[in-house]
Amino acid sequence: ARSLLFTRYLSAPYEHVVNKGRANVLHDITVPSNAVYDSIHHIALLFTGIFNVVLLLALMMYLSWLATAVISVVVIFGVRGLRHLLDERSAQYGRRLYDLQVSQAKVEVEAVDGVKVVKAQTLEPTMIRQQMQLLRAEAHPLLRMALFRSAPTFINEVSAAVIVLLLAAMVFLVPSVGMTFPTLVAFLLAIRKASPAVAGINSTLVVLNANRKNVEIINEIVHQMPIERRGGRDVGSLKELTFAHVDFDYAKRSEVPTLRDVNMTFRVGTISAIVGH
Repeated sequence: ARSLLFTRYLSAPYEHVVNKGRANVLHDITVPSNAVYDSIHHIALLFTGIFNVVLLLALMMYLSWLATAVISVVVIFGVRGLRHLLDERSAQYGRRLYDLQVSQAKVEVEAVDGVKVVKAQTLEPTMIRQQMQLLRAEAHPLLRMALFRSAPTFINEVSAAVIVLLLAAMVFLVPSVGMTFPTLVAFLLAIRKASPAVAGINSTLVVLNANRKNVEIINEIVHQMPIERRGGRDVGSLKELTFAHVDFDYAKRSEVPTLRDVNMTFRVGTISAIVGH
C-alpha cells in the first residue's frame, strides 16, 4: 500500500502535490498504509472471534437449547447496542485523530525544513507551543478510543457473571427446567471462553471504524487523484521537441497571462530557456 501511494503521488500533477503540502503528502503515504496493515490484522482477529463464538454456541446448544437461545438473544442485543453506541463515535474520533496528526506533521516538517529561519527568529518556543497544543488536543480522542476498546470487555465480563448467576439460580431454584449441575459447569466454561471472544469482536470493530478515515484517504488517492498527462514516447529517443501555438498559465495566477502562442523548436545537444520576470 505504501509503495502504491508513493507511486500515485509521483504520478500526480505538480500543482496538486504542491497544493496538498509536503507534510500532508508524507503523512498520507505513511500513516494510512500502516492503518491498512493494522486493519488486516484486526479483520483476521474478527473472523477468529466469530468462529470461536459460533463453535461455543454450538456446544452450548448441545447442552441446553433453551438456555442457549436465551443467552444468544442477550448477546445479539448486547452486540447491536454496543455497535449502535460505538461505531459512529469511533469513526468520528478516528477522523479527528487523522486531522490532528496531519496538523502535527505540518508543524514538525515546517520547523525542520525552516530550521534556519526558526533559529534566526527565535521561533522555537512558538513551534514547541503549537505542537504541545496539538498533543493536548489529541489526548481526548485517544482516551476515548482506549475507552471504546476496553468497554466491551468490561461489559461482557459483567454480563457473563450475571448469566452464570441466573443459570445457577435456575439449577437450585427451578430444577424442573432440566439444568443439572454438570451442565451448569459446562455452561460456565463455555461462557468464560465465549465472553472474551465477543468482547474481542466488539473491540476489533472499534479499531476498524477508527481506521475508516485512513482507508478513505487511500481510496481517494488511488481512485480520485488526477494523473499527470504524459507523452507516448521516450524522451531519450527524441531528436527535437517543438512547441506549436502553446499557451501556459500558472494554476494559482490563471488571471495573469504567462505564455501565449509560443512557437519554438528545441534540438538535442542544445540548451534553451524561457525566462520571464
